[in-house]
Amino acid sequence: MNSSNSGVVKNSNSLRIKDGSAWIKAGIVLVLIILYAATFPLIFGNIGTGGTALIAIPVAMAGWFFGVNVGLVASLLSIILNTTFLAAYQENSWIQWLLAGWPGNLMVVLIGLISGRLSQTINKYRQIETDLRSRERYLILLKMATNNILNPQKTEDRYYYLINHLVNLFIADYGYFFDWDESQ
Repeated sequence: MNSSNSGVVKNSNSLRIKDGSAWIKAGIVLVLIILYAATFPLIFGNIGTGGTALIAIPVAMAGWFFGVNVGLVASLLSIILNTTFLAAYQENSWIQWLLAGWPGNLMVVLIGLISGRLSQTINKYRQIETDLRSRERYLILLKMATNNILNPQKTEDRYYYLINHLVNLFIADYGYFFDWDESQ
């Protein structure tokens, strides 16, 4: 979905680094990856190769924060990181670990994709809900304006209420109503 704000078109699917919260989210994912990398020897020593599944946490966060594409990239990079660590600590071939760990690797990719897709779906539903609320507000204000035009409470204040409803309807700061005088 595209939205326009001050003449600048933004795509909701793109990564907006100008946004301060995007930097914070990227920092959180980076800290989780660094924490995983720093604790890998401890995890691997106590749990074994099953501890490599913990890389799914930063992958899920990356997918949740930034969408499907970043979740997929993060999952592929995490597979490379895990395979490199396992090859270094077990002194086996890098390709051997990559081929032997394909079920776990597939699961990490799925986690990145699913978390990204779930995040995008939830954001889409939030946008739809916001649009529906805006439409409902518009229709209620339109109904109020129509009722005041057709059935004014005070005929002398009819134009005052009409302008108030139109200002609210179009979210304006102020409005004017000019009464046309044919003789002038």
